[in-house]
Amino acid sequence: MNNVVGSVEETVKMFAQVDHPGLGLLMDPSTCFESHNIDNMDGILHQVFDTLSDNIKIAYAKDVARAGDDKSEKHADICDDEALASHTFRGVGEIVLNAPGTGSLNYDLYLQLFAKKHPNIPMIVEHLDEADVPRSKAFMDGKFTAHGL
Repeated sequence: MNNVVGSVEETVKMFAQVDHPGLGLLMDPSTCFESHNIDNMDGILHQVFDTLSDNIKIAYAKDVARAGDDKSEKHADICDDEALASHTFRGVGEIVLNAPGTGSLNYDLYLQLFAKKHPNIPMIVEHLDEADVPRSKAFMDGKFTAHGL
């Protein structure tokens, strides 16, 4: 995808090489999925939390899904012609990143894993347009309530 590190293994290596108490992880599980592993979603989520939970400081709430027939690089129209591509990026190839509750991320497992060690973690909702804010908020509120977060 479009990240500094792109796998659990690369993240572990980075934390080993930059052993500093000021370094933390912004949990972004949607970007861990590619065409070869999206069908092992629960296994990947468990691997991420089992391996990196102690480093998590903040998290994203967005979703991931297969892109279907559109294998092009996907960008959102944020009404800013000068915006960097990194600010509009929504997926490439087999994968699309979209608003929470509109893809296949197992939010029940994702939030159950957070509830174990990070019940009050700040979450940033992203990859949605303004019209989708009420639906996305209701989705996240329902999931947080269901999992005691």
